[in-house]
Amino acid sequence: MIAKLRRKLVVASMLGLVMLVCAGMTQAADLNLNFSNVFSGDAPSGNSPWLTANFAQNGADHVTLTMTANLQNTSEFISNIYFNLDPVNVPNPGVLSISYVNGPLYDTISWGADAFKADGDGYFDLRFGYPVANNGTDRFDGSEVVEFDLSLAGLTPGYFNFLSVNGNGVGPFTGAAHVQGIPIPGTTQQTSGWISDGTGTVLVPEPATLLLLGLGLFGLGGVARRKKS
Repeated sequence: MIAKLRRKLVVASMLGLVMLVCAGMTQAADLNLNFSNVFSGDAPSGNSPWLTANFAQNGADHVTLTMTANLQNTSEFISNIYFNLDPVNVPNPGVLSISYVNGPLYDTISWGADAFKADGDGYFDLRFGYPVANNGTDRFDGSEVVEFDLSLAGLTPGYFNFLSVNGNGVGPFTGAAHVQGIPIPGTTQQTSGWISDGTGTVLVPEPATLLLLGLGLFGLGGVARRKKS
C-alpha cells in the first residue's frame, strides 16, 4: 500500500514538473525571425534570409534584440525594420524601453500601436530606421550586426510573436524590412524590395528548458516501466 502511494506521488510530481516546464516554454523561448520572403518590389541579391532577428531573454524584464544583415551586394542596405507587440500584454507600445547596445547607429526608433505600415501592407508597432544617404554615415548593410536591449515589466520574447494586422491583403507578418540599393541587371539603376519573415515564426526553447522537459519525460517513463513490471 505504501509503495503504491509512493509511486503515485512520484508520478504526480513528475507530471507537475512537466506541466510547469511546458507552461513556461513559450515565456522562456527565443523568438527567431528569418526574413526570406519578398512581399513587394524586388528580391535582394544572393541567398535568403537577407536579415535575421533574434529576441532572447536577458534576465527578468529584459529581452535582447539582435539583428544580423545578410546582404550580398555592396550597394544594398536596410533602411527600415518593423516588429509587433502582442496587444494583450502591451496595449501601449510606448511603455517599452529601448536602449542601443552596439552595431550600426540607427537614425530613428519609433513605436506606437499599429502606427506603421510596411509598404502599405500590414500595421506594425515598432520601427527601427537606418541611414539612407551614403555620405559617410554607417548604413546597415553587408553582414553587420546590431543589438538593442528592450525592457518592460514581465517582458519576454513571446511578447513580440504577434502577426501584423493585414494591410492590402498581403501578410500578415511578424516582422518586415525595407532593402534599398538593389541593382537592376544590365543598368546602372537601383531598386528596392520589402522582405518579411513570412507567417511561420517559431519560438525555440532554451537548451535548459529542453533538458528539464527531457528529464521529466524520462522519469515518467521509468516509473511507468517499474509499475508494469
